[in-house]
Amino acid sequence: MTKTEMLKILETVSLAYPNTKIKDASKMADSYLLVLGDFDAEAVGKAARLYMSENTAFFPSAGKLKERIVRASLVYGQATVTAIEPPKADKRREDYYLEELCKFVGLGYEEPDDNADLLCDWLDFEK
Repeated sequence: MTKTEMLKILETVSLAYPNTKIKDASKMADSYLLVLGDFDAEAVGKAARLYMSENTAFFPSAGKLKERIVRASLVYGQATVTAIEPPKADKRREDYYLEELCKFVGLGYEEPDDNADLLCDWLDFEK
């Protein structure tokens, strides 16, 4: 995703939130790119539209947009970043994809234990 694409998305979203004043759009785009730069503009645009349809009060943070992208990729199976490689032979398939998901959303990951069920509950999907 380029800075120009991010600026266009932020400009569009800001029109939906008239109480939000962007002081320096260039710096804001840079900060959003730190979190969303690995995604393509189409995925970020869809996430922004989804956020605007769900939340009418607050301007979306980069993290909230990333959350919408991750949710859409889990629900619809659409990869928005480089495809995850298949699991290695020494790891169970479920453990491998859980580890990759944790890395993707910025969570730490340790070998599976009883807390894996808590993570599944927190992410709202079945193990």
